[in-house]
Amino acid sequence: MQQNRRISTQIECKNGQFKLTVEIPVNTTAEIIFPDNNGSVEVGSGIHSYKFPTTIDLTQEVYSFESTLGEIVANPKGKAMLVTLSPGILDNPMIEYAYEMTINELSGQAAEAKPLFAAIIDSLNKNED
Repeated sequence: MQQNRRISTQIECKNGQFKLTVEIPVNTTAEIIFPDNNGSVEVGSGIHSYKFPTTIDLTQEVYSFESTLGEIVANPKGKAMLVTLSPGILDNPMIEYAYEMTINELSGQAAEAKPLFAAIIDSLNKNED
């Protein structure tokens, strides 16, 4: 019977903290090289956990200017913000044609809407954490 010889990792890097958990299989060694010039360590089999401050942030934003209007409106908070900040915007039956357009495309056609969309995207991403 062949044993699992894979090294598994779990990494979290946000809010100024780097967290790493590494599982090394039996009869195996590994060198772990840390980001931000925090050196390296050679470890044997087992589970090893590390945590230290970092300037790296791997938080991935869910919404961006490449998101479509449909994606923003599909989020209840995004829809509510859009209706509150721009009353009547979703009342026009033609708006559904814009649902497939990215926020970048819409902002290019109506530059005055860019700050509105920036505020909505920022707020939605803060809620996604």
